[in-house]
Amino acid sequence: MDGLEINQKKQKLESDQENQNSDRLSALHDSILYYILSFLPTKYVVQTSILGKRWLNLWTSLPYLNFDTESITGATGMVSLRESKKILNFVNKFLQCHVESSIIRFRLSSHRCAFDSSEISSWISTAVSGGVEELDIRTFFILDCPYPTMYRLPRCLLNCNSLVKLKLSLGIWLPFTDFFCFPKLKSMYLQQVIVAKNFYHQLLNCPNLENLVLKICEPDDFGSSQSSDTFQDLTDEQHLGILTNLDDAFIGLYCNSYNDEESVRWISKFLRRLSNVKTLHLNFFCTQFLQYQPSLLHDLSTFCNLNHLVLELGNGDGDVVVVACLLQFFHDLQSLRIIYRNYLDSKHPENKLKPEQISSISLPGRLKTISVEKFIGRMNQLELLRLLLENEFLEKIIVHPDSDTRMDPMLLNQELLGLPKLSKLILRHDSEGNFL
Repeated sequence: MDGLEINQKKQKLESDQENQNSDRLSALHDSILYYILSFLPTKYVVQTSILGKRWLNLWTSLPYLNFDTESITGATGMVSLRESKKILNFVNKFLQCHVESSIIRFRLSSHRCAFDSSEISSWISTAVSGGVEELDIRTFFILDCPYPTMYRLPRCLLNCNSLVKLKLSLGIWLPFTDFFCFPKLKSMYLQQVIVAKNFYHQLLNCPNLENLVLKICEPDDFGSSQSSDTFQDLTDEQHLGILTNLDDAFIGLYCNSYNDEESVRWISKFLRRLSNVKTLHLNFFCTQFLQYQPSLLHDLSTFCNLNHLVLELGNGDGDVVVVACLLQFFHDLQSLRIIYRNYLDSKHPENKLKPEQISSISLPGRLKTISVEKFIGRMNQLELLRLLLENEFLEKIIVHPDSDTRMDPMLLNQELLGLPKLSKLILRHDSEGNFL
């Protein structure tokens, strides 16, 4: 073998090694490539088919589907009807080509785009038939469902055994079903949803639930009739139970029926199901709801594991009573964060809990620091501070004035100077930390 032939073979070997090293990504197992592609919008995943033969049909069996408005249309603002049609066609054509039945994640993020209810239902059904584990659908609106009675979730979703994460925000008041069973569900996020009267009993059909978020959700009309096979007697103590695996809950329940005793008590009965939670956030509407419940102390139960609590309060005197009542049930609380939502309170003040009922507030022994945000010095806010500061074991309260409200810092300081034990009070006027 002459030198020229040896040199040619050497060059070929080096070329083969170079080609092999330059495309190590294509040599990876499908499962690893699927994981890498799971971080990309589905449109970009389809475009990988031009990379070579290895990638030509890989996208058709991808179990992680991520459709979003911006990647498909390039639009960052409101989406036109033409662009909506483009998104609709893309999703449908992709699903037609998706030859692999397995769907681990189905995510549709389209806050500026509207679809018909038939399309939404079809996509949900396709995901469920593929054994979906994570279903996340967020749309701007459902075109043919301006009213909540006009749309119902597909029945196949109601007892989906594979579902681990559920997130729904459809741009309408979605009526959530009065029966559901998700044995593997760990995370539930519902926004702008009407929940049935037995919703918190149905949650017990999700024994592995760890995270619960209800944003702007409203209990169903308590005056409506409901069949006995879907509605248990919620006052029967033998049916009581709790979500034993729940770690984190954000409760944003909204209700207009402040004068209806049954609807007012519904929220505290709901909270009893959450008594094993470790982190709890009650939004403004929820705490306002509790102010109209005279039997609040009777209807709640002890939260043995609660470590972190966030309360959104308003500008009414009833806030003081709600805080005082709640703290009696949180024996192991370590941090308390109070956020004021300074909205006008035009509801029925004559039916609210009265602050005269409270002469002191008992704090859990492990609670050393309290944070108060968006403080503007209203009478109810000052009264709550006074009661909290009188606790012997409390070390400090950090007060953050509302930066969005124009107020005289000197006037605010004068209001605070009338409070007891000022050494525990820290007033932070700005991010640099100016103190009282």
